[in-house]
Amino acid sequence: MKKKLLIVFACLLAMASCGHLLMGNVNTNSFVIHQTKVKYGAIPLIRRVKTMYYNGHDIINSIMAYDNDHTKATVSITSGGFGFPFIGLKFESERGKRLNFDVTIYG
Repeated sequence: MKKKLLIVFACLLAMASCGHLLMGNVNTNSFVIHQTKVKYGAIPLIRRVKTMYYNGHDIINSIMAYDNDHTKATVSITSGGFGFPFIGLKFESERGKRLNFDVTIYG
């Protein structure tokens, strides 16, 4: 029993250390509004910061930003988001690592 609990805890810890952003609900009525890749090269000892803006006509219901490299990069919403037709996202890499995200916005 303790081994199972330890394995579950280790899996949750590994998932929490990644910088994915999953917000909202994707259901059968959802459709992809915008899909893009965010890439930014690495510079040793430097934290890379990049912003992405999307402005469309459809209301945003869900956002998925998936870190392909599974680093400790972070992504945050700077403007707009749910209930708005626009969004601003700020990506910050881990020091000395590159940014490599797949971003999908659903309406």
